[in-house]
Amino acid sequence: MDTTDLVEDISDDSDGEGQDEEDLSQPISVTADGGVVKKILVPGKGFEKPHAGADVSVHYVGTLEDGTKFDSSRDRDEPFEFKLGQGRVIKGWDQGVATMKKGEKSVFTIKSEYGYGASGSPPKIPPNATLIFEVELLSWIDFTDLTKDGGVLKKSLNSVEGWEKPKDDSKVTIKYTLKTQDGKVVESGVDKSFVIGAEEVLPGLEIGVKDMKKGERVHLTVKPKYGYGQQGDAAKQISANTTLIYDPLELVDFTKEKESWEMNTAEKFAACERVKAEGNDLFKAAKWERAHKKYKKALGFVDSDYSMEDQDKEKAKPLRLACYLNLAACGLKTKQFKDVLENCQKALEIKDKEVKALFRRAQALNGLDEWDEAEQAFKAVLEVEPQNKDAKRELALLARKKQAQDKKDRALYASMFKSSPTSSSTSTTTSTQPAASSAAAAAPVD
Repeated sequence: MDTTDLVEDISDDSDGEGQDEEDLSQPISVTADGGVVKKILVPGKGFEKPHAGADVSVHYVGTLEDGTKFDSSRDRDEPFEFKLGQGRVIKGWDQGVATMKKGEKSVFTIKSEYGYGASGSPPKIPPNATLIFEVELLSWIDFTDLTKDGGVLKKSLNSVEGWEKPKDDSKVTIKYTLKTQDGKVVESGVDKSFVIGAEEVLPGLEIGVKDMKKGERVHLTVKPKYGYGQQGDAAKQISANTTLIYDPLELVDFTKEKESWEMNTAEKFAACERVKAEGNDLFKAAKWERAHKKYKKALGFVDSDYSMEDQDKEKAKPLRLACYLNLAACGLKTKQFKDVLENCQKALEIKDKEVKALFRRAQALNGLDEWDEAEQAFKAVLEVEPQNKDAKRELALLARKKQAQDKKDRALYASMFKSSPTSSSTSTTTSTQPAASSAAAAAPVD
């Protein structure tokens, strides 16, 4: 006899709220086709149930229909934790645990199509096996900390299929109601479109949307650091240091760009040029970090040439070279000197006498206070381009800094010999940065 005739159907309860008073005498069909059936042994507390995305903690015992036990968290004396509704466990678990309350203990009968299917899970679970799980829901955490510092917390309100999420440069359309933590409604039913990474919305909102799937609805908490901060927003009557709540926030739609692996070579070249140009505009606007992201993205289109024809491999080299040089230029602006050295090295592997790579490498070494190496690096520039005024000026500045440091060191050593045996002195080193006046440092990107 079909089990669907014998059980109460709760499959239409998409929010997992269920009934306030559960009938312990009857099995409950979690799915409309009877593929997952639940029998409550111990009712849970309250009315709340975990939503998709919650980190749940359970104890369980798994057996086959003949009673053979194949797994048990209780035998290990260690609860099992997983993220609900994300496909990290069998379908029967994702759907069944979503119907449970805190402290509830139930037995789930899960047909193979909601378990391990026709292949099973050898050697313990045979093909097409119906599984019996006794599950106790211990606890759950509904909020996901997207920033790892409590600054942006996301709670999923529904479960949606798929895995794709917006990326940088995706155009997204959202709908939301914005409140303050005390419940005051700031904006209601707002429809908005923006481009990820373009700094068009609050950082916290962008971080939240990047972690959503199309059709997903969430409760998003944004702390002041990722919201309006200490300034607040007078126009919206949001005071300083206000925590914001987007409830609900829905990702209605987003554009999906073609991935690099989906493009032919001509499309990759065109995409690289386009994104690199966008990076140049950001660089000229002194938006170094955003420009850096653009150059990294542009490089991604041409950094691998294994599938290219020989003539296309040659065309890709100047594009890669320009991206590495521009990444180095951004690194100098943001003082990420080790990254500059890495990108300059990669540029020099493409063109070993590239003056901009040699010069920016020397600047980075100077920024790291590696004066002797910086001196040799600036001299390497002059070996390729003897009349390079920027390199000559940097060498002169470096020589004066080294002389000044030597003078300080001699004075320090002299004072040490004059002082008493119990006195002590601490050496100081003059920290230097690449000269801001250098024409090459401020030169337009490629």
